[in-house]
Amino acid sequence: MTSPLMLSAQKPGLAKALPLRERKRQRLQQDIFRAGIDLFMRRGYQPTSVEDICQRAEVSKRTFFNYFQSKDEILRKYAERGLELAKLMLAEPLRNSEMAMDRIQDLLRALIEEAESNHDFYREVFHDLLRAHLGFSADGRKVEGLTFMDLIIPLMREGQRRGEFSKRQRPEVLAESISGMFTSVILNWLRSARPTPLLPRFREAIALFLRGARP
Repeated sequence: MTSPLMLSAQKPGLAKALPLRERKRQRLQQDIFRAGIDLFMRRGYQPTSVEDICQRAEVSKRTFFNYFQSKDEILRKYAERGLELAKLMLAEPLRNSEMAMDRIQDLLRALIEEAESNHDFYREVFHDLLRAHLGFSADGRKVEGLTFMDLIIPLMREGQRRGEFSKRQRPEVLAESISGMFTSVILNWLRSARPTPLLPRFREAIALFLRGARP
């Protein structure tokens, strides 16, 4: 049940270049992380305790705290994996025939599929994930590093240069519009007691965005 999407955003071959001791350390950290996310998705974030995670990962509490300050940090790492995935999908330069909007839609579709497969979990923690994607810690401090917007704005700018998007709006405004649209669609879907399929709602919202963003 653990999410394959957020747990796989790693550069291939990187681990093999590390010393054996560091590889073992990273594997143990990953085992604890996977155990935490799996329990969050099965039982819920609030009901899951550090003791539960330790039991699932077969480690002591002392070992747990050698890698994570709290279960909140595991949730933040989960959000960071989403940003890592976004960076992998968005940061590579567009190919000659590739459209900026296609690249963005591929990422948003992957995130939507992730949410659809874990509705109850996302309902419980979406605001925490959103805060992390915006670059803030749980206590409201600004955290250094890339945000979701940092990755979308250059693509919007490139889409304008290629004539895909209108230049009437600044690329920052276009990025804010599509980010806000995505967030609203997810939030309204999470509020529903009987959620309908999310992808058709997303496609309708994208179509509306493109009608206003095209030249």
